[in-house]
Amino acid sequence: MNLTHRNATWVIVTSFLLGLVLAILPLPNWANWLRPEWVLLILICWNLVLPIRVSVGAAWLCGLLMDILGNFTLGEHALIFTIVSYFVIKFGTRIIFFPFWQKSIIILGLLSLAQFLQIWLEGMMGNHINSYWYWLSVPVTTLLWPWVMALVQKWQEKYNVN
Repeated sequence: MNLTHRNATWVIVTSFLLGLVLAILPLPNWANWLRPEWVLLILICWNLVLPIRVSVGAAWLCGLLMDILGNFTLGEHALIFTIVSYFVIKFGTRIIFFPFWQKSIIILGLLSLAQFLQIWLEGMMGNHINSYWYWLSVPVTTLLWPWVMALVQKWQEKYNVN
């Protein structure tokens, strides 16, 4: 493994660690409903930019770390991240060429899928979520995706991540 390959790996790992820190950062009670899905958003961006390097295996690992750090049921986020990552990688070559507004709709759909899966899994475990406020993180995360994507692309170019 050459030095460039190691640096590229550290850029990707650092971005996910930053996402994990932002995901577990304490917020006031009223702001918890607005918490963006940082790790999933960073995962989607890397899946679009480098689908071979950041694959469903990375999604599973990030989901597992999210489950451990967020005190969730083990495997819950791992499953959700893996499913979303699969769709991004499968259709990423098409998504990349869509205009901005279509990409935004697709990102909104993927984040909605993740939120639906989260609610479904919680319901299967007996933890019913009966609030529409739970869905607020989807539009908040969708609004953040252009900036996160721009940052990921900038890091990819600056650090020669291939």
